[in-house]
Amino acid sequence: MPRKDAPGARGYEVFERCFRDGQLLVRCTGDVIALSPPLILERSHIDRIVDVLGEMIRATG
Repeated sequence: MPRKDAPGARGYEVFERCFRDGQLLVRCTGDVIALSPPLILERSHIDRIVDVLGEMIRATG
């Protein structure tokens, strides 16, 4: 959900946290987070992506 009077701020903050703290590269467009994982990833990779992204979203509040 976008922040009042700051559209895109939350999405960009999640992007920054993912890259800096979670070592996960995502893309953001406004408050939308986009993932482009390789087609050869394994279950463990998917689990890590979901865990890191969830943690960073919760940290952004």
